[in-house]
Amino acid sequence: MHGMLKNRAGFTLAEVMIALTLTALVGAAVTGMFVSQSRFFDHQEKVGAARAVSRGAMNIMMSEMRMIEQDSGIVSATNRRITLRVPYAFGVVCDASVLNGLTLSMLPTDQAVLADSGYSGFAYRSASGDYTYVSGLTFPVAGGVGTCSASGLIPGGNGIVPDTTGGTGAFAGNAIQIPLTIGSLPPGTPVFLYQLITYEFKPSVNVPGNRVALWRRIHRTNQDDELVAPFDTTAKFRFYVNDAPSAQTAVPSPLSDVTGIEIVLDAISERPESNGSHQTVPLTTSVFFKNR
Repeated sequence: MHGMLKNRAGFTLAEVMIALTLTALVGAAVTGMFVSQSRFFDHQEKVGAARAVSRGAMNIMMSEMRMIEQDSGIVSATNRRITLRVPYAFGVVCDASVLNGLTLSMLPTDQAVLADSGYSGFAYRSASGDYTYVSGLTFPVAGGVGTCSASGLIPGGNGIVPDTTGGTGAFAGNAIQIPLTIGSLPPGTPVFLYQLITYEFKPSVNVPGNRVALWRRIHRTNQDDELVAPFDTTAKFRFYVNDAPSAQTAVPSPLSDVTGIEIVLDAISERPESNGSHQTVPLTTSVFFKNR
């Protein structure tokens, strides 16, 4: 028995040491690969998150800024804050007499939007093609279908607007009245209702660490919402003046010279890198106004 055990094949100490060394080298290489891949995916995730911040802000602002017109669409502006008159419902004048106030026939509009308390005023188009803005806190009320029918606009009229008496669903046309006398406006004059909205880059509440967020404020309701964060401190507004090919940082005077806005949306990742820095994704886009 002793002879059998003595002649049995096995590993020498040198072979064991070599095997352990090779295993350690392979393990270190595999571990390094996993660490490298983990860092790469983490980096890509942070870039994607920062890019989503920029795109989210862009989609929200662009949809509203595209609707404003040049002459009086901007109320006030700085590089970090801009206040706009944003149209949200369109229609035509049925009657502007002293008795009825201003009666409008509105084009089909989402009723949730039309009933929103963010109404800040209306604008009507003059014979010269310019829009005159009238601010007012008296919210329009439903009514005036008979007045619009008598004006020959609806129903059975010249087809300028849909029949407000027969429309159904969330996007039916409506006749509304604003108890305000502004003078004589001929039937068929284009009109839109607008909201006074401020966009501003200012400190975030939802993301800690003195991060910058994009805020949206509806003036009528004093509703201030943090839309998206975080942004770098370089996020700002720049201005195209009189159809210039490039935007400028200085705010022009008068604001009616602004024909478009460049929006610098330099987003950053919410989670920091190992060295404490944040991944930055620069994004710049522009929007140009109507009726330039």
